[in-house]
Amino acid sequence: MKNTETVIRGTTLPDQVYELLARKITSGEFGEGDRLPPETHLARDFGVSRTVLREAIARLRNAGLVVTKQGLGMFVTGSFEGIPFRISAETRNDVINLFELRIGLESEAAALAAKRRTNDHLKALILAIEAMQQAIQLGADGVQEDFQFHRALADATNNAMYKDFLAFLEPHIYQQLLISHQNTQASGHPDEVIGEHRAIYEAVLAQDSDAARAATLRHLKNGLKRLAC
Repeated sequence: MKNTETVIRGTTLPDQVYELLARKITSGEFGEGDRLPPETHLARDFGVSRTVLREAIARLRNAGLVVTKQGLGMFVTGSFEGIPFRISAETRNDVINLFELRIGLESEAAALAAKRRTNDHLKALILAIEAMQQAIQLGADGVQEDFQFHRALADATNNAMYKDFLAFLEPHIYQQLLISHQNTQASGHPDEVIGEHRAIYEAVLAQDSDAARAATLRHLKNGLKRLAC
C-alpha cells in the first residue's frame, strides 16, 4: 500500500484500507456530512485495486460510518453507534498501552481464577505449562503454548467475558509475545518465563487470589521488559 500510515500487521488489504479510513472518520479528519473522495482516487492513494477498496467501503457501510447516495457518492454519517471496538498495536506506545491493559485485565482474571478454578481448570493450566516447557526445550518459541495457558486462566474465571476479550486481544499481542520469547531464548534464560507461569499456577492452586494477582502482574511487567531487550 502506498498510503504512508502504518497498518496492523498480518491483516488483509481490505482490512487495512477499512482500518485507515475508519480511523480518518472517527478522528474527525473526515467529518459528519463530508463526501469521501471518488473510488478511483482512494484506490490510487492506497495503492490497491478498486475491488479491494469496494470491500473496505462495504465494511464502512456495515459499520454505519458512511452512506452511499445514488449519483452523488459516499458521505460520512453522523452516528457512530455500533462501531466495533478496535485496538492498535502498531507503535511502541501502542504496545505499552496494550500491556497496561493486559496487566489490569489478566491480573484480575487470575485473582478470580484462584477463587473459582476447578480441578479441570488446574489440569489445563499445568498441561499448558508442560507443553510450553517442552516446546522451548525443542527449540520452538512456545508462543502458542503460552497463549494456551492464558486462555485456560481466563476460562478458570468462569466469566465468559474474560475469555472472549482475551480472544479478541490475541492477534494483537502475538507478535509482541513472539519477540519477548525470542529475546528470552537469546539471553539464555528461557526458564524465567516457565517459572513465572508456574508461580501463577501455584497461586491459583492454593486459591490465593492476592498471590495470583501479584504473580500475573509480575509476569506481564517482565514481559514488557523482555520485549525491549
